Amino acid sequence: MIAVFTVSCEALLGHALFLERLIAFLFFKIYEKHNKPYYGIIANILIFVYSILCGFTMSKSWDITPLLILQLFIGILANFAEILIICFIGGYSMKKYKNTLIKSGINYSLNEKSQLSENIRTSNQLFPVFICHFIRNLSIPIVAIEICLNMPSYIISITFILVYILGSSLNGIIELIIITHHPSLKKNFIKIIQLLKFRKPNRVDVLKENVALPRTINGNPLLNSNEFEKHFSMLNDAWN
Repeated sequence: MIAVFTVSCEALLGHALFLERLIAFLFFKIYEKHNKPYYGIIANILIFVYSILCGFTMSKSWDITPLLILQLFIGILANFAEILIICFIGGYSMKKYKNTLIKSGINYSLNEKSQLSENIRTSNQLFPVFICHFIRNLSIPIVAIEICLNMPSYIISITFILVYILGSSLNGIIELIIITHHPSLKKNFIKIIQLLKFRKPNRVDVLKENVALPRTINGNPLLNSNEFEKHFSMLNDAWN
């Protein structure tokens, strides 16, 4: 139940984010003026309720319900369509933005230009994220197929572990992608890395190094150590 709930939340959050970006693309001229938090609140409530319903439909841990199978296949098809649409949004927004730089092009307002640049940036950010979502959604039906084929429980358990390891790795990659593609987050991330990398320890290390003595053109010491000893011996005899 918990596994189905978390998987449903992860999948639906990606779809909700895609819909928000699609609305921003279609209504880029007025989106900045009417950007309200209502969409995010309503979307999160619907995702939470739907994920709970998916979890409660499972009577046992190995049950495969029609609702779950339908969700898996719809999720895979939706992810693939989202990847294509995100590419189109990024390319089309870039074309419109470049058109504003031409004197004979369309004269957009400052808010419209800002929204176009935001669509370009978020498209570049979300494209690899949706690729990771697509790979993860492709791995989940493997478990469902094994359950339908009545595979041994230990094989299903191992597959579950591998799928969740893959999902956790992809989640980490998604977080890294979001950080590296966001100007403010990337700047703060680099500062933290530099702080950890160049932090000096609170101790003094003693380094033993040979003193660089002058040498002749042949590479021999310019000052002979024997002459030093003779000089100090002569001074010692003079004082005595």
